[in-house]
Amino acid sequence: MDAKAAKVGFRPWQDSHGDLLGWVRSSQNGPAHRCVMLLHGNGGCALDWVHYADNFQAIEPMDFYILEYPGYGGRAGSPTQTNIIRAAEEAFKAMPEKCLLYVVGESLGTGVATWLAGKHDQNMRGVFLVAPYNNLSAVAQSHLPLFPVKLMLKDKYPSDEWIENYHGPLAIVLAEKDEVVPMRFGRELYEEYRGPKKLWIEAGATHDDVHSPRTELCKEVVEFWNENTR
Repeated sequence: MDAKAAKVGFRPWQDSHGDLLGWVRSSQNGPAHRCVMLLHGNGGCALDWVHYADNFQAIEPMDFYILEYPGYGGRAGSPTQTNIIRAAEEAFKAMPEKCLLYVVGESLGTGVATWLAGKHDQNMRGVFLVAPYNNLSAVAQSHLPLFPVKLMLKDKYPSDEWIENYHGPLAIVLAEKDEVVPMRFGRELYEEYRGPKKLWIEAGATHDDVHSPRTELCKEVVEFWNENTR
């Protein structure tokens, strides 16, 4: 895995005990103006999402971190909600003290991003959610309407509750034809948010289509963050 990371300019991101948290690529164009942490979607491993770093680091100098979830990419543990949230908290504590932190969440990772933003509101400068949901149990219920999903599902990721404790800039992009997380769930999350916010809807796009946000969209997200600096 280290060799794969090195090929794309990343190095292991470790905690104070030397345990793997994920991967980091320092700014390629001078001193970093901000640190961005990506909380990725389900499946694969952290290094499958390096295209986010490519897009964001092309905009301005920034350090880019990608959290590796327990049970992914050779990291020990199982990917339960409890374990992933704990990993996100460990990652937050391992960020440089002077880092201006921004979080990008994708699909499953949007729930983790809302938790982290709500828990550390004063330290979070901006959030960008790609294909988010208000809560995972509602999404699951839409796919299985005849089953008592709320009783069956252990990991519910209540983004709508967690985001209530965050008050900074929130950027959201939705896929018009999202077949995995229907657009209405992300739209509801957006509509209920009371802080500074901006919404993009990618016409005709499916869930997988928005997993590689356009460079221009990433630039607009950074501009939105800058316009709403806390």
